[in-house]
Amino acid sequence: MAGGNVAEQFPGVLAPSPFAPAVQAVISELKGGASTTDWSAVDEFYSRLGHQPAWMHHEGRQAARMLVTRMLAAADDGLRAADYDSERWARRLAESPSSADDPLARDVQLTAVLLRFASDLARGIAGDSARDIDVIGTLAAARDATSTREVFSLLEPRHAEYRHLREALRQYRSAAEAGGWLPVPLPRGVLLVREREREREGDPADPEVLHLLCKRLAATGELAGGPGQCGPDGGLPLEYGEVLEKAVRSFQARHGLTVDGVVGPRTIAALNMPVEGRIAQIALNMDRWRRLPDDLGNTHVRVNIPGFSLQAVDGRERALTMRVVTGRPHTPTPVMSDEISYLEFRPYWNVPDSITRRQLVPKIVADPDYLRRQRFDVIEGWTRPPQLVDPDTIDWEAVADDFPYRLRQRPGRHNSLGLVKFMFPNSYSVYLHDTPAPALFDRPVRAFSAGCVRVEDPVALADFLLRDAPAWSPDTITAAMDEGRRQVVPLSARVPVHLTYFTAFVDEGLVHFREDLYGLDEQEGESFSDLPEG
Repeated sequence: MAGGNVAEQFPGVLAPSPFAPAVQAVISELKGGASTTDWSAVDEFYSRLGHQPAWMHHEGRQAARMLVTRMLAAADDGLRAADYDSERWARRLAESPSSADDPLARDVQLTAVLLRFASDLARGIAGDSARDIDVIGTLAAARDATSTREVFSLLEPRHAEYRHLREALRQYRSAAEAGGWLPVPLPRGVLLVREREREREGDPADPEVLHLLCKRLAATGELAGGPGQCGPDGGLPLEYGEVLEKAVRSFQARHGLTVDGVVGPRTIAALNMPVEGRIAQIALNMDRWRRLPDDLGNTHVRVNIPGFSLQAVDGRERALTMRVVTGRPHTPTPVMSDEISYLEFRPYWNVPDSITRRQLVPKIVADPDYLRRQRFDVIEGWTRPPQLVDPDTIDWEAVADDFPYRLRQRPGRHNSLGLVKFMFPNSYSVYLHDTPAPALFDRPVRAFSAGCVRVEDPVALADFLLRDAPAWSPDTITAAMDEGRRQVVPLSARVPVHLTYFTAFVDEGLVHFREDLYGLDEQEGESFSDLPEG
């Protein structure tokens, strides 16, 4: 907690005060009590103050009240005020200390809880954070701050996306306070389709179903005019016509569903997610922004894995947006950050051993001509030049369980990597690349890869990365992909790339939700206990 850039307001480490032995004794005594307290951070905080009390003097008490008031509003940032005992501290600071109240112990206990809140707000609670921020120095400076806004603005993530999610959280909390929404009871096996009905059982035109569907869409803004229009006297016909279908399409677009206006099982599942579940989802994704560095790179590439999307950013402007294919749940794309250092046109595909053994060798055993059709070479070792092995000399059934060679696919349109790959060498052996199967980009859920990220428009991405190289243009990039041999092109400056995992995000002013592709929401959500809290 102690690392990073010290807040500008922090005056530096003070000389030891006469209180030093007493403060150190209180810290030592309290260490055995609270398991959630980072006592090394508390000790560092008081060391910077020369071990003098932080909140006992008049200015300190004023600052403490402001900080606790901000802590009471922890839910605004997707945190739980109860986790910091905020109400009890607000009462204690409002009351005159009793004779039985040890002022030094109270000072240290308050510091511990404020440091925990400040750290959670700055670095998140569900995983390791890459943010470089001096939480201790910022809180120490808060004693002299005129408002908590300047203090907590130093702690909160700097990204606009975080602020957009914060506003979305406010809207969904307001919806919860208004009563949320009831589930739409569409019978199993029933589809709602405009101007016609397909069903296997039940009645999809049940007025109660349409009434609740109308209110549900009004609750989150897909249906303008509010829920009052959905009643018998509301003016909206109780039929699945143009108005409701348009609202359903808007809802489907925000939730990464097939935008067809058909209310089926996946649309119903998304509609019937309770408002409390969406609040928790937004809170968790705000936490993910706390774990990213404040500086993603003035120029960078960002992939949202469950959103199946890529953005290329130049300055504050989004230069490119495209669809991507990401890893299957059992071969997930890793959440990571690195730097793209070079492009490779017309690449070979050196097949990972796991794919060779599990997927390709069984195909070769069943179809001896598979290697020739797919233009694979069998290679022994990693020597240069490669030592090619005649596949007809191999007893494929005999080596199926312990394959001693490696497979390499020759360059060309048939190649599984397509005609260009974008490299950031890493321990996961993943990268961005073209694909010979562009039809997959038309699907709403695009988790089909073995972990790498397939990009929809490789020419545009290559042009973005090579934009400072005069020799490269969309035409020369296309020529390099279509003609000649393998070509490696180093970038003049490495470009940061971030493979992220956001199941809630704001785009064009609208909050979007995506399915928890790899179960990370469920896994990380355990850190949020009983969220949401009003």
